[in-house]
Amino acid sequence: MEYAVFRQYVPLSNSPERFTMRRAQINETNAIIAFYHNLIKENSASPYHPDWRIDIYPTDDQITDYIANGEMYVLDAENSDADRYIAAFALSSEPVEGYDTVPWSVDVPWEDVIVVHLLCVGCAYQHRGIGQKIVGDLLDIC
Repeated sequence: MEYAVFRQYVPLSNSPERFTMRRAQINETNAIIAFYHNLIKENSASPYHPDWRIDIYPTDDQITDYIANGEMYVLDAENSDADRYIAAFALSSEPVEGYDTVPWSVDVPWEDVIVVHLLCVGCAYQHRGIGQKIVGDLLDIC
């Protein structure tokens, strides 16, 4: 599934920084896994953490599979090596175990559904509306 729209630049309010949303590349797998691990460690004491656990959820294999399948997307800062990834998420139309038993309010085949998985925003960029902007953009194109 190709989402070329994510090649757009996403400026944030009150920030001179510019960001690019793009499909993750295979050669970034270790760096993206490290991004998730770091986020899990840094957010563990936050009252807003998603209760993720390294090697439990998300697993390195899950992240690797999303990248290999072309389903992982990253938001990164232009011209910045310090905080390479600002946010990440996966888009998939494959049901995760348990999703097929949920009584959804809309009855459509899975191939017509896009599910956002593993949406996260790096700790240094949280509380700036980035996750909200990503979800809003996804709703607009879906």
